[in-house]
Amino acid sequence: MTVIRLVNVESGRESARAETADDGSVTYAGAPFADGTPRPSLGGLEGVVRTVMREEHLGEAQAVQRLAETGWSNGYSMVVAGE
Repeated sequence: MTVIRLVNVESGRESARAETADDGSVTYAGAPFADGTPRPSLGGLEGVVRTVMREEHLGEAQAVQRLAETGWSNGYSMVVAGE
């Protein structure tokens, strides 16, 4: 299983995560806002995964694995490996 997290560069606060399963499926989950309100969209993390899939011609689970290995940042958010 591989886990990646989308976090804010300044605060380190997690906004979303993705996990691969043994069967190759990927599950996304959003972290709640600081006040506990559920986060409605995972578009940021899913968008990064989809971009890696398209640019590197990978499947979804392979793109998650690649992001766990290499990371990603746009200066505001970053993808990091972790539990």
